Amino acid sequence: MLFNKTNTNTLKTLVFNTKKTIFNSILIQTQKKPPPCTYTQSQTYVNVYMKWKKDSYFDSIERIHKSVELKPILALKNVIAQEPSCSIPISAISKRGLEFDIHIKVARFLRQYPSFFEEFTGPLYSLPWFKLTQEAIEIDREEKRVYEECRDDLRERLKRFVEMEDGLKGLAVENIGEEKVLSVLQRNAMKRGLYVGEPMEPIEFPFFPQKGLRLKRKIDHWFNDFQKVPYVSAYEDYSHLDPDSDVGEKRVVGFLHELLSLFVEHSAQRKKLLCLKKYFRLPQKVHRAFERHTHLFYLSLRNNTCTAILKEPFCDKYAIEEHPLARVREKYIKLLKQSKVILKTRRLKNQSDDQGNLGKDLDCEDEERRERADSSV
Repeated sequence: MLFNKTNTNTLKTLVFNTKKTIFNSILIQTQKKPPPCTYTQSQTYVNVYMKWKKDSYFDSIERIHKSVELKPILALKNVIAQEPSCSIPISAISKRGLEFDIHIKVARFLRQYPSFFEEFTGPLYSLPWFKLTQEAIEIDREEKRVYEECRDDLRERLKRFVEMEDGLKGLAVENIGEEKVLSVLQRNAMKRGLYVGEPMEPIEFPFFPQKGLRLKRKIDHWFNDFQKVPYVSAYEDYSHLDPDSDVGEKRVVGFLHELLSLFVEHSAQRKKLLCLKKYFRLPQKVHRAFERHTHLFYLSLRNNTCTAILKEPFCDKYAIEEHPLARVREKYIKLLKQSKVILKTRRLKNQSDDQGNLGKDLDCEDEERRERADSSV
């Protein structure tokens, strides 16, 4: 078939216009509906900022905030309790202050807690000795009994802690013949019929909002979308996850939830938790998980430190059962408070004795003055 010059130009114009029409049609459709890849992480974890709000309830949990003061006391108590007589000379521990995180003289420290430690003069060279009070001995016996009864539970918690580190390779859940290790969130969701054990199955985090704080619409939408993101347990293989993805972020939050649930107090100093980043391959900005998810965690600023507290066991007693050791800690704290009462009573007694001695001295001076006056007459 032959074309003349006129027909050739007409054909070129027709083809060009057709291409232009098709291109414009594709461009319009693209503008109306973006490709699927543009939806990936459209609302991400790092774009949300949750305002911190002081909560007097979590700031007043004594067994959490008194643990800093209680730690060196119990360390010394354990050393003395190992002795058959539950007593020890001060020379045996006077140079071990740094070991117990004590920054004053050990003898002075022991004298600050008379409800735990009783001072007496030793059999040789009149050196000061310290022994446990009867109340401290009784609580120590109860503590040892609880440790013995909870031996299997404590061993299981330690095993889980190690398996969380092994989660990088999925060692905790892929061993043939062994039962799959479930996190607290998975077990609770399974009890409620909200989880069947499928991989990458979404599990919603419990929601305990801050008092008097209303979520902005943007944050509310983000949180609802975040709850629908698949949940990866702290014991599962996460090496394939992108740490900057929503799934990766949810895995970090779930990891911190599981870690704090293993502790008896369900809390820990944040700086000590951040030291675990290297061992658990956590992202550099893991601290933001506490700041973003205030519905799960509370950051307390008492005792000149930042303590991360898991809200769930204190807001829902059925979600995470209280450990028997927590009740023993409460007895130690009650005994700790008695030290202040004893010291205050001693100070008042000393003041009254000093005033009495001062009165006697004044009476003696008056009597001597009268005697001198009588002798001069």
